[in-house]
Amino acid sequence: MKTVKLVLLLAGTFAGATAMQAGIPFKLVRERFANGEAIKLDLQAQEQTRNGDLANAERTVALAYKKIRHYG
Repeated sequence: MKTVKLVLLLAGTFAGATAMQAGIPFKLVRERFANGEAIKLDLQAQEQTRNGDLANAERTVALAYKKIRHYG
């Protein structure tokens, strides 16, 4: 019984920590040879997400990913 409680406690702790990290935004830093177009699209997708426009945000992220793949 103690083992089950310990496993559940650890699982709950991990899930809580993961959920907390998901809410932390990351900051893009433009490096010397960065793909400016992909960065612009990423920022646009973040704005669309904040406005609740998830369908367009998904399309914008996909386009940014294509730009990154063609860049490197």
